[in-house]
Amino acid sequence: MSNEQNIAMESLPVKGLVLDRSDPFKIAQAFVRFRLRKREASLIFYRNGFYTWGGRCYREVEDSWLRSRVYRFLDGAVVHIRVGNETVEERFKPDDRIVNKVIDALKSRPEVWISSDLQSPCWLPGASKEQRAHDPVDLFVVANGVVDLKTGDLLAHSSELLTMNAVDYDFDPTATCPRWHRFLSEVQPGDLQVQQMLAEMFGYMLTPDTSQQKIFALIGVRRSGKGTIARVLEALLGGTANVAHPTMDALRERFGLWNLIDKKAAVVGDARLDGKTLTVVERLLSMSGEDGIDIDRKHAKPWTGKLGVRFLILSNELPGFSDESGTIPTRFILGHFRQSFAGQEDPGLTETLLRERSGILNWAIAGLRRLRDRGHFVQPDSSGEIIELMKHIANPLIKFVRDRCILDPTGECCVSEEILAETVKQWREENGHSGRFSKTGLHKSLLAIAPYVKLRRPGERGAQVYKYFGIKLRKLSDIAEPAEKVVPIRSAMASGIADIA
Repeated sequence: MSNEQNIAMESLPVKGLVLDRSDPFKIAQAFVRFRLRKREASLIFYRNGFYTWGGRCYREVEDSWLRSRVYRFLDGAVVHIRVGNETVEERFKPDDRIVNKVIDALKSRPEVWISSDLQSPCWLPGASKEQRAHDPVDLFVVANGVVDLKTGDLLAHSSELLTMNAVDYDFDPTATCPRWHRFLSEVQPGDLQVQQMLAEMFGYMLTPDTSQQKIFALIGVRRSGKGTIARVLEALLGGTANVAHPTMDALRERFGLWNLIDKKAAVVGDARLDGKTLTVVERLLSMSGEDGIDIDRKHAKPWTGKLGVRFLILSNELPGFSDESGTIPTRFILGHFRQSFAGQEDPGLTETLLRERSGILNWAIAGLRRLRDRGHFVQPDSSGEIIELMKHIANPLIKFVRDRCILDPTGECCVSEEILAETVKQWREENGHSGRFSKTGLHKSLLAIAPYVKLRRPGERGAQVYKYFGIKLRKLSDIAEPAEKVVPIRSAMASGIADIA
């Protein structure tokens, strides 16, 4: 149980409170008023869950926590019963049936119910005019207040700010982080683009903004600083209360997304795939693309909404996402880590860096402002080759079309389906592409690459042969032979990213 939920467990002094068992709605009202008199944490019902205010932010409470509070409240109350011509008091004697009714009634009490149409973070109706002058998207809750990331103003904590995220360190506009800067120059020597990208990624994740529709990845050799960066990011965002750690396999499972609710970031460490990536790709595209999503939760009603979580994927090798549309590689902003510090590790480095959290926060805020001024992330030049490799892995046909075909949007060029399929099949074998291949799959992949490519069967009846219009094969004489043998894509991925950089 969190500190926000750890209200005193002694019997609640409600002696003399008379309740009517037949009116759960009024009992719920009395429960809310009683909590206000006792100055206990504000209680709200939002998106099929109960939350309490903990002094900095709201936290979802367990069903058992709320039920215990309702039981204790009812156990200290009385009911009036008729005995002959007299009215006498009797202890309420709560049971599961009445407790369930009161909890159901709480969900619709106007003092508790918050519309699911509100997207946290946001101001609740009781917020002042001065508070509403600050956009909730720009507010970051720290130990000593609420910092406006845009203006640098520090506001007081307020239960009128509906947010589920807070951190336990102070905002200090004068704080610096010299050891953090030195660490970045050690793991990315001379690559200012990657260093700036990291600052912008950190700053972006301070906010609930998902408009960039990006997935982040740190790819490279082992012991190259990727894990340290992820641990510092997690601490900056407030730890496990605000950062999830899903696996790729979990993203495929029915209940694999519930832990992403109310989280700022999801860090996928040592990301590995077994080839069955369709569901993973669909979910990553959906979440990074700001789509609404239904999330199944065990023993609870499904959660519906738009997740504010941003993904950071760590891996020693490039994840082999399959995506015929070619969309998934365009979502990635990637940092390439080439230098290994194996055997030179400093076991106290993370702890040292975390002492500079207030300074790292200022560094991240500067990155956020730079990102907003530019309007978009910039892919580091050092990541270009890996992004191209990711495109070819996602849909190998992209490279085939680029190297061996001519596209014609006018539709005048054409090639026999049989000849194209046989050429693609041979090319896949020569370049080490495994997996199933079929004419149907070829058609789908071509449509994803060039929607104007059409498969038709022209000619007179009895002599009709399927042909692709809008594409043709290059002449062999026009295809330059490579100076050295091309390394198959799958083999290159398996050998390690550092070997192909």
